[in-house]
Amino acid sequence: GGEGPEENTTACSGFWYERAQDHNALMIVVEHRFYGKSVVFPLLTTENLRFLTTELALADLVGVVGYVQREYKLQNTPFVSFGGSYPGSLSAYFRTKYPNLVAGATASSAPVEPDITFTQYEEIGRAGASVYYPQCMTNYNASLEAALDLLTTQEGRVQFQQLFNPCVDITGADYEQAVGSLMYLNFPSIGGLMQYYITTIPSRQVGIKVFCAAFNAVSAVSKDPLHALKNFFRLSLHYQDGCLVNNFTETYAGNMDLDAYNEANYRTWFWQKCSMYAYFRTYPGTGDNPQFYRQLCNATFGHDVFADEDYWISYLGGGWNSAGTNIFWNNGKLDGWHGLSVQPGPNNNYQQSYLIANASHCEDMYGSVVEPNEDMKQAHAQNSAAITQWLQQWRQNRATHPFRPDDDDSD
Repeated sequence: GGEGPEENTTACSGFWYERAQDHNALMIVVEHRFYGKSVVFPLLTTENLRFLTTELALADLVGVVGYVQREYKLQNTPFVSFGGSYPGSLSAYFRTKYPNLVAGATASSAPVEPDITFTQYEEIGRAGASVYYPQCMTNYNASLEAALDLLTTQEGRVQFQQLFNPCVDITGADYEQAVGSLMYLNFPSIGGLMQYYITTIPSRQVGIKVFCAAFNAVSAVSKDPLHALKNFFRLSLHYQDGCLVNNFTETYAGNMDLDAYNEANYRTWFWQKCSMYAYFRTYPGTGDNPQFYRQLCNATFGHDVFADEDYWISYLGGGWNSAGTNIFWNNGKLDGWHGLSVQPGPNNNYQQSYLIANASHCEDMYGSVVEPNEDMKQAHAQNSAAITQWLQQWRQNRATHPFRPDDDDSD
C-alpha cells in the first residue's frame, strides 16, 4: 500500500492478480500506516507525523509477513512483493532491506532517487505530450519559455509584473517566494496530465485533451505567447480581484487539515515529500526552487523539515544505483516519474529494468488489458519470467536450508 486507502477490490485484477493465478498464490494487500483506515493518531500534528516514515512502513511489512507465516504455516513458502508508484518504491526497498523475507520484487513506476530539484517530471511530460498533441505543445512551450525568460532576470520580472499583474509584487529583493508561489499555483503540470495517459483507454486521455483544446483556443486569438499564457490563466480562473494569485499562504492552505480520518487529506503525503523524498517540480533560474519548497514545508509543519537526499539514498539502497537483487523495474516512457527510477541497463539475474514505449504511470500493473501495446507484452513476459525464476531460486535454497522455528526473525 501507499499514499492512499486500499480497497477490497485491489487484489481482484491486474498484473499481480494474473501472476497469482499462474502460481496458485495467496494475495495480501497491506494498507500503509496513516492512510485509509490504518490511522495511527486522530490528528495529523507534526509531532504525530514523526511516526510516518518509510522505515516504519517497512517494519510494518516485516510484521505482516511474520504474522501470515505463523498464522497460515507458510514459513517454507516464498513471498513476492508488488507495487506501483510509491508502493513500487516500497516493494523494491522491502526486497533490498529484507531479502530473507521476500524472494523478489516488482517495482512499477517506482521513484527511488530523492530529488529536491525534480525537473525531469515536466520535461518528460512535455516530450510525451508533444508526440500526441504537437501543435498544442508548440504553443505551450513557446509561452512557458517566454515566461521563464522573464522570471529569471530582474528586468524581466518587471515586465512580467506589468503584463500579468501578480497579487504579490515579484520585483522586490525577496522576489523568490512570490515567484515560487506564482509558479506553484498557476502553471499547469503537463507531467501530471500525461502521468496516467493511456493510449488504449480514451477515458485516460481527457485531461490533456481538455488542456490542449483550451490552450490552442487562447493561442489562436492572442497576439503573442505571453498574452496566450495570460489569457489561459484568465480562462482557468487564476485571477482574483484583477490580479494573478501568488499569495504564499495559498500554497500551503490545503495542507493544514489535521483530520487523519479525511481520506482526501494531502497533508500526510506532503509530510513524506518534505521530510524524506522531496520530489518537488522546479524550474531552474526562477524562484520556483528548493529554497521556496523549504519555506513551504516549514510553513506547513511549523519547523525546519526538509528532505536529506544523501541519507535516504544511503538508507534505502542506492537510489538510481540500487543495491537490491531480484527486482524488476517497469517504467512507462510517457511517465515523468521514470526520471527518478532505475533505468534499463545490462539485464542479469539480480535486477532487470524495462522502459515501456507509449506507456504511462503504473500502466503495466493493469495487466493484460493494456497489452495491445506490443512493448507492454514484452515487459509483462520478461517480468513474469523473472518472478518464476525468483520462486525457483527460493525453493532451491529452501530445499537445502529448510525453515526451523528458531530461524524466525520476522517479529
